[in-house]
Amino acid sequence: MKSKPLPPSNTKEKKKLLEDTASDMISSFEQQSNLMIQELKRSIVISKKMFQVKTKYIQDKIVDLDMKLGEQISTAQIDNARCHQKHSAQLEQVLVNVKMETGRMYAIQREIKEEVKRLEQSVNQKTTCSHPPEEASTCAPSHSPPRDDADKPIGTKPEVSLQYYSRPQPTAFSRESQLTKAKDQEQAGASHSSTRHSKASPNVPEGPSQKPQNENNSFAPSDNHQKMSQLWKAIPRTADWDTFSGKSKYNHNLFIKQVDMYAQDYMMRNYMIVSRLGILFTKTAKHWYINMRETHGSNPWDW
Repeated sequence: MKSKPLPPSNTKEKKKLLEDTASDMISSFEQQSNLMIQELKRSIVISKKMFQVKTKYIQDKIVDLDMKLGEQISTAQIDNARCHQKHSAQLEQVLVNVKMETGRMYAIQREIKEEVKRLEQSVNQKTTCSHPPEEASTCAPSHSPPRDDADKPIGTKPEVSLQYYSRPQPTAFSRESQLTKAKDQEQAGASHSSTRHSKASPNVPEGPSQKPQNENNSFAPSDNHQKMSQLWKAIPRTADWDTFSGKSKYNHNLFIKQVDMYAQDYMMRNYMIVSRLGILFTKTAKHWYINMRETHGSNPWDW
């Protein structure tokens, strides 16, 4: 059996309906495509902005770190330059001190040589003129060096030069032994104290005073009691003898005052001080005394 054909009106309507449906689908697809394209564009813009922000942040961090590093480097350079200047100044000061000490040592060496030369001349003169009083006129006056006391008036007290001795062997300190030694030395020096202040004989020529050679620390030992009494007289004799005998506490200012009294009494520039421990201060009296007075002293003194 053959089917009946559809009427023409129904076919046209279905075709039109299909076309409308297809056009709606295409338009909706186009809208969705446009929305996706817009979202992609916006995401690209956002990613670009985020990249720019991150890049700017990294650049700022790098600049900040560079500035901080530059400040640290400049601070280290400044500190290094200051330390270098300080060390250079210290080295220059040390060099100046070394030069000053070298010059002072050369001056001391020259003084020692001159002193040794004068001592040799004095010894040679005493050796040449060591004759009895009746033969004293045979000494040639032209070979004798000029006397230090030629300008002094006749009748003045002769200066007594202190003899120097070698350092004694160290022994155990005993207060009783020091007191006994002080009494023995005072008895031994009593005879010399009377002859020290007596006037010189006009018949016997008086040689120049021999200065002690204490700079090179060479002291000839002697058993002469008079010379030992001179050495013992270097200890100041005052009412406060307990300070130096070990009975009371050591007082440096009092010690300096007593040294002043000793130096004013005996008029000696080179002398030795024997402490209560038996130590010999073998330095030159002037340099040692000035150093001690500048360090500990209180009373002025003019050499």
